[in-house]
Amino acid sequence: MMELAELLKHKKRYSLLLAYLVRLTLVNLKTIIEMDCDKIIAGSLFTGLSLALTPIYVKIIHILLWNTEFRRLRCYQIMVQIGIIDCMFVLGYAVFGVSLPLENDFYGFPFVVVQLLEGVWMTKVSLNVALAINRLTVTCRLTIPAWLHWIKMLYCWLLGLFYFIICLTPYTGLRLDFDSFGWTYNMSKPYTAFMQKVDVCYATGALAFCFLMYLIAALILLLSRMKYSVNNGNHKMELRICVMAVVLFSSPMLGDLLWNFAFEFLPKSHWTNVAIGVFSICNIALAAPTVYLVMNK
Repeated sequence: MMELAELLKHKKRYSLLLAYLVRLTLVNLKTIIEMDCDKIIAGSLFTGLSLALTPIYVKIIHILLWNTEFRRLRCYQIMVQIGIIDCMFVLGYAVFGVSLPLENDFYGFPFVVVQLLEGVWMTKVSLNVALAINRLTVTCRLTIPAWLHWIKMLYCWLLGLFYFIICLTPYTGLRLDFDSFGWTYNMSKPYTAFMQKVDVCYATGALAFCFLMYLIAALILLLSRMKYSVNNGNHKMELRICVMAVVLFSSPMLGDLLWNFAFEFLPKSHWTNVAIGVFSICNIALAAPTVYLVMNK
């Protein structure tokens, strides 16, 4: 009888343990299913928005490239390059959106795309500086030699290429974080923290410089109008271009603030990253094209 009682006692323990394991498995399975659903929703948003909005931007770029008058002006040449950069950034979100629900790196392709976006960001910031300088020199009726203009353009693209290359090395870069529905700096690499500081300082300084250039240009336009007391077509055109340039400056500035400081005041949730991603896609793909259409209608 004692052996039977002991056996029943152990059997009860095993039953309780089995029930606990089944319950734990079901809870984990439910969590996984909910997480997979979240990833499907987030990935669909990233990919759907990117693929839906990119053609709008491409159409604007097409207009600027094929219009002879626009194509001759350096400001529009720079805007076309910024547009190409913006399309690359938005399509990068589309690639991440496809890989997110699958948690598949597709032989490292999304990883390479994320590193490319770091270089794209640095090129975009630099091109905005070039555009601000162009607006100021045109407003002041100064002429920059063609060779100096193209050196600036070359610098912008080479800087982005340099960042893309170093992000592929074992020393610095970004990493995909499927759990947080985004990507972030890979702090396991030795020089990533330094690169992050350089990124923030360079972008903040460049965007602040842009803002200063636009303020000076706007002030010069205002003083010129007050001096001559006329509103001729040239002044209107300069004002339109200046407004477009300001939007091209404020758009990346807002994105930079969200990228670096969003979690200082927003909930630490993967939905925060989703919201930032959706906002970034809409901000990048809609801000500049909307201004192009409104200011040149």
